[in-house]
Amino acid sequence: MKIRLLTDDEHSALGAELSGMEARLSIDGSRESHRAMWKEAVSDPSIAVLILSRTVYEDLIDWAQDHQKSGKAPLLIQLPDYGE
Repeated sequence: MKIRLLTDDEHSALGAELSGMEARLSIDGSRESHRAMWKEAVSDPSIAVLILSRTVYEDLIDWAQDHQKSGKAPLLIQLPDYGE
């Protein structure tokens, strides 16, 4: 079982990888990029926990909330921005 972070912040991605997690970094920060990362992550049965940075979560809020209501894996966690 894996833990993966979806983010558009390079520092968060680096920190996740240094701690042993997988990280996917959206270089352009676009909604389309966030949705592509989301689709890849939720279709991977080896991912148990999916952590979303605040900006990614906000772009995917409808999808994320629907997923949480479904009770399916992976478990979603929203990562607050630094200082929140």
